Amino acid sequence: MSARLSSARRKLRVVGVTVAAVLLLITGVGISPAAAVSVAPPPKLLGMSITSPAVLHPGDSLTIDFTLSRPADYVTFTVNGVEGPEYLTAKSGPTSGSSPSTGRATLVVGPDQGQLTWSDTYVVGGVSVGYDREYLWSQYDPNAYFYRIADYAADGTCHYNEGGYCLPGYAYGRLTVSVDAPAYRLSDNANLTPPAIVGTPGYGETIGLVDATWAAGKSGRKTYLRDGVEVDHPDWVVEEDIGHDLSVHLESFAEGYRPAGATSAPVTISSPITASPARLTGRAVVGQKVTAAFDESSVAVTPPQPFTVSYKLNYQPATPDQFAHTLVARDAGRKYRFEAMVMATGTPSAQRPFSATTPGIVRYKVAGEGFDAGFTPDMFARDAGGRLLLYPTDGVGRWLPARTVGVGWDVFDLILNVGDFDGDGNGDVIGRDAAGGLFLYPGDGRGDWLPRRQIGWGWNECGAIIPVGDFDADGINDLLCRTTDGRLVFFPGQGDGTFRPVSSYMPNRLRTAAMPGWSNPLIGEGWNSLSHVFSPGDFDGDGRNDVLARDAGGQLLLFRGDGKGGWLSDRATVVGWGWGGMARIGGAGDFDGDGTQDVWAVDGGGRLLVYFGNGRGGWRGSAVVGTGWSGFTSVF
Repeated sequence: MSARLSSARRKLRVVGVTVAAVLLLITGVGISPAAAVSVAPPPKLLGMSITSPAVLHPGDSLTIDFTLSRPADYVTFTVNGVEGPEYLTAKSGPTSGSSPSTGRATLVVGPDQGQLTWSDTYVVGGVSVGYDREYLWSQYDPNAYFYRIADYAADGTCHYNEGGYCLPGYAYGRLTVSVDAPAYRLSDNANLTPPAIVGTPGYGETIGLVDATWAAGKSGRKTYLRDGVEVDHPDWVVEEDIGHDLSVHLESFAEGYRPAGATSAPVTISSPITASPARLTGRAVVGQKVTAAFDESSVAVTPPQPFTVSYKLNYQPATPDQFAHTLVARDAGRKYRFEAMVMATGTPSAQRPFSATTPGIVRYKVAGEGFDAGFTPDMFARDAGGRLLLYPTDGVGRWLPARTVGVGWDVFDLILNVGDFDGDGNGDVIGRDAAGGLFLYPGDGRGDWLPRRQIGWGWNECGAIIPVGDFDADGINDLLCRTTDGRLVFFPGQGDGTFRPVSSYMPNRLRTAAMPGWSNPLIGEGWNSLSHVFSPGDFDGDGRNDVLARDAGGQLLLFRGDGKGGWLSDRATVVGWGWGGMARIGGAGDFDGDGTQDVWAVDGGGRLLVYFGNGRGGWRGSAVVGTGWSGFTSVF
């Protein structure tokens, strides 16, 4: 059925919140957007080129000319030998004072340390820009300074040392230069004997190694290979090795020689213990239940001997009566792990773990998923005729067919995609009418609606209402209200479509209110200086939901949630510039299914773009995923 609003103004007898009463006596100070110090974007790399000859000889200099969008204190370029082990840097001094700003980095060809010495082809890249120097007080060094640093990769992507994102720069690709130094020719370094793994180690045992020998120098970098594929591996046998071939690869770097490598013969890692895999089912979301299981009857030991089984949940000892676990705040920010350790107690003794982990880290609930089926992100849009359209996704960055799910939605001045707000596991929608009434439209989990109900009055005191998912780690989705005078107030959900009284909630953040039994925390002031305030979910990868907002200068600010209904810091982080041209911005959930939260935006031309988060408070790219979105009166 469609969610028709013919009875939109009918009064329902349900528990709700009168915002005017709640806000009447709120006092105190939370985080202010002013704490996000306005900073200029890092100097953007506009261009670079090698201006010295293609082939250099002793006494020559490699010269790299470059252009930045504004002055910098220095720029360094890594210079790596293709055949030899040399790894050097070419560094400039301060760039010109104009904008754009130019500079030159140089590196001498010669026999001394820090110079290009050996005949080789060198790749120039890895640009680091040091800028906006600040004095760093130190009792040991009166001239100590701190530099902000922006690093540009060959494809133009940029990151800076405060953990944020900078605008993409010049994609310089692969720049090379050759050195011809007759007195310094590289030779091949022969491997005399390859490395060897000692015996056949079992689970948990140290991997003994016979070192390789070389014509010159000694072994350096060591890597392990499982079935011929390099893996990140400790110096002992791990669970994943059992049943696979393990080998070790050693490399030798000696001055005057090309790097050389040798690989040991593979050793098959086995165990006398077998069993069915451990299982862990459920969603890795705070407030959701995960269930562990292990079939002890499937355990077999060869030759037969007694065994015991012990268990751990998140590395802590556990018993089978704890296998069904509701995830809580302390589980957030890492993968949840179940382990069954089988110990064969005869002679010879042996042990083998059987473990299972959640696919991604445990996170808090986010808004905007689970309306039509499963837990993939969904978007809604309202057209000029008041129709509500659903744009579901398949969870890996593709759209499923759009469809109309309601008519008459133009009676609302604000519509929110709040996720599961009534505790039934399905995504819901909230609308606010012109009189300030707040209405919950519960989703049925199949892209349709259950009966609506009114859950609040007087919500026109809020200039904006922000769905933040589970903001306080109780497993229930919540809302923020930005009042018309710029205060930011937290309204925790109760899990039944209403709001929780918080008279004994977060004592350090409580503020009194006129409604008996209610006391809602003020968590910010001055927020009316920001536009497009929204929650992307956990944007920085710590498991806690965060808030993003755009300031008047077009900067995108990150406010990191603390998982307790407040903030980790009294300062916001600038994570983007140039967002002033976007007509709408919002949280896209995990749009492409890579386990990190993304952001959508509609630009001035009506294109819908998704900016893919990197899970560390920055970005890894963007894509246009739709056109013609400027014709909608609401997108959420």
